Amino acid sequence: MREDLLPGMEFAKTNRLTYKEIEAILPFFNKPYTAQELADEIKVCVKTLQHVLQRLKLKGLIELKSRDENGTNLYELSHEFTEQ
Repeated sequence: MREDLLPGMEFAKTNRLTYKEIEAILPFFNKPYTAQELADEIKVCVKTLQHVLQRLKLKGLIELKSRDENGTNLYELSHEFTEQ
């Protein structure tokens, strides 16, 4: 158990992630999400989550996958990040 935690803790430290950023990025390991879907998944306010998603984009951990005709953004883990 402890050995499993250490790589995750090292990742968080390396990328200087806050606990809210960690909470927001974990679901992206399974599939891409829109802000609303992710807010429903982790049960937080969409406005707050949008700020967290912006920080994750600036850190290069997530990227825009697509945007639909209504302007809804679909985010996924960064390709650079997943190759590491």
